[in-house]
Amino acid sequence: EYAISFARQKDFLRITLLTDRLNTEESVRFFERYSFQRSEMVPMRLWLGSAAEWRAARR
Repeated sequence: EYAISFARQKDFLRITLLTDRLNTEESVRFFERYSFQRSEMVPMRLWLGSAAEWRAARR
């Protein structure tokens, strides 16, 4: 609520949120309660760590 209020005071046009696939539906329901809508954006990521670090980060 604070972030939304802050964005409105600063005349922001939008807020974009990202959530990982872990608990996606729970996160989406939470955001939808605050009138967020699903987006057509496609997130892209470049992982600079090793394969072992990548696997550890996914846990």
